[in-house]
Amino acid sequence: MPSVPHLDLTYGQVAWALCHGQAPDRRTLDAMRYLRQLGVPLSAEEQGSGSGNRLSYSFDQLIEIAAALYAVRRGIKPRHAAAALVADRAAFRKLCRSQFKACPLAALEAPWVKSAGKILPTMADERFLRLHERSQTTAGRIESMSLEEVLGYQAGLGDQVERYGQTVYVLVPIRRVMLEAVAWALVAPVTPPGRKSKKAVAPAT
Repeated sequence: MPSVPHLDLTYGQVAWALCHGQAPDRRTLDAMRYLRQLGVPLSAEEQGSGSGNRLSYSFDQLIEIAAALYAVRRGIKPRHAAAALVADRAAFRKLCRSQFKACPLAALEAPWVKSAGKILPTMADERFLRLHERSQTTAGRIESMSLEEVLGYQAGLGDQVERYGQTVYVLVPIRRVMLEAVAWALVAPVTPPGRKSKKAVAPAT
């Protein structure tokens, strides 16, 4: 059973990790900036205040922004993703920690983890997160996305989707997103410091 890694990441390291070890593009940085304004991945208490406060990002915050960004890249509106994650933040972070601990010890070394989507993982025990409008109180029809839809929609091969009539919502695969983000974050290069670090309080493991 792997232990949850202690991460103390800069904003730049998070952005690098979420771009699969590449310099972040403008679209990613804009999405991350907007999500931050919406409260993802830092609560008001975690952001702190004052000009001398440099933020750092923990395991919990890395996975939260990774899940939100995965959804936004596939057509979910940022405000819908942020609203769901902020409302259920404690439960989501607890779930991610338990899911990470349940992974095999060699999970981070699997060939697909750093393939940047070139190799599709097959995990029978994957858990999926719904990040669409909160007004949708009943479940839709869950299925894999077809190649035709992939070509005409912001998605990837193997994505699971949930349908409400003609509307399609991508489901966020928690283990897939988590393992990719952590694997890249563990090897993220040191970036120039920003504001003085204020450690966010992580929930007990």
